[in-house]
Amino acid sequence: MKKLLSILIILCLILSTFSLGFAEILKDETIYVNLDHNGNEKEIRVVNRIYGENQDQYYIDYGEYKNIKPLVNIKPIIEKDKVKWPLENLEVEDIYYEASIDKKLPIKIDMKYFLDGKEILGDELAGKSGNLKINISIENESNLTTQIQIPLNLDIFSNIKVENGTISVVGKTMTVVFTHLPIGNGRFSLEAKGKNIELESIFISSTNSKMPLSEGLEDFSLGIDEMAEAFNE
Repeated sequence: MKKLLSILIILCLILSTFSLGFAEILKDETIYVNLDHNGNEKEIRVVNRIYGENQDQYYIDYGEYKNIKPLVNIKPIIEKDKVKWPLENLEVEDIYYEASIDKKLPIKIDMKYFLDGKEILGDELAGKSGNLKINISIENESNLTTQIQIPLNLDIFSNIKVENGTISVVGKTMTVVFTHLPIGNGRFSLEAKGKNIELESIFISSTNSKMPLSEGLEDFSLGIDEMAEAFNE
């Protein structure tokens, strides 16, 4: 029985607020995006966390949210583009909620697949064998640092070659890690010989990069790669 190609490409944008002030309400925002095989967004969801303390009755969150779903036992007041969250129990537990949004992403990811030198659609790779090449390009419109993790089953893939990336191996899984700093566009590729090809989920994470990058770029990139390897381990 031929295995289906299982590519779930998930883009995770982590946008956090941070303050040293006292008696403030803060919000962390994480955006989860399901992408198709080529890197185009299919579904965008946001998960927000509200925390901190002050004497206000409500925290007002502004945004064009759809399908708002509280993840704690609390009901918001929705007024057009405003969502008001009661703060009476915030000292006891943080407020978490998710919603869907329809916005243009600050990052564009393009993925192309080649089998034996010929371009092929990602959903046509299932069960095929040959020399696989994946080209990835990133266009960054914001100050985002992006990491791409591609797990490869070593029972399926061999002779793996990586350009502009690092690898780590745990058991029979090799994880290829690409890191893109917020300077220009990024180009990455990997090649491998595949037998009865099946790909696992690809995870992409992007975070705000507020630190100056004019100096020490090489050391910074190496540090990111080391953290990625430690995370995989």
